[in-house]
Amino acid sequence: MTAEEVLSKAKTSYGSTHLSPRTRKVVDLLTTAEHIGKTIALAQKIFCRLEDYGYRVILAGDQAGFHLTELSDEVVIRDRTNDPYRSHPWRPGCCTISQVGTVAIGLSLVELIHEVKEPGWYSSKRVGSGRYRLYAYSPYRHTDLVRFWQDTAEASMASSLDAIIAEMEVMAQEIPSLIHEGERQARSAQEQREAEEREYRRKQTIEYQRQSEKESLDGLRQTIALGRTS
Repeated sequence: MTAEEVLSKAKTSYGSTHLSPRTRKVVDLLTTAEHIGKTIALAQKIFCRLEDYGYRVILAGDQAGFHLTELSDEVVIRDRTNDPYRSHPWRPGCCTISQVGTVAIGLSLVELIHEVKEPGWYSSKRVGSGRYRLYAYSPYRHTDLVRFWQDTAEASMASSLDAIIAEMEVMAQEIPSLIHEGERQARSAQEQREAEEREYRRKQTIEYQRQSEKESLDGLRQTIALGRTS
């Protein structure tokens, strides 16, 4: 099933403007129903331009161990203070990645939302703007690197794809050192947890021994006291 077929069957969940597809194994696009075609067309343009550079775009399987980036609240328009029942934005179950050399870079395309006044009413509603933000991020565990680019009133992202890809190439150079440092910190944290666990068990053992010795001594004293009174 194509992304367009999946999105055309999707509904919006309560409190959300973006569509929430039933399946989570689909390209990482957040779009409104009104702009499905435009969203997919832009995604195809981005992906094709990446592949022109030799950077293949694929859906990473669960076994890859990649993680999705978090989307900022300003993009998904999620105000849980005013509406505690507002839904979290839909997210796919796997990363959409571009293989830039030997490094994977996650991609997420999001339609921006804006508020418009309803005719004849004092209220406003949230609708899709038909403008977009593209996230590129490190999908590797223990790393935190995110860049984004978005349409403006003056220009579309589509006119700057070569510049965007150049920035992604810089990201690909930064990510390996982030992986190394992230893994080092994770090992250090794990070693610290293990040391704390060993210290906890040591103290527990000492306390158990102390309690056992006290109970033995109390028992001995009680036996001696009974012997004296017999």
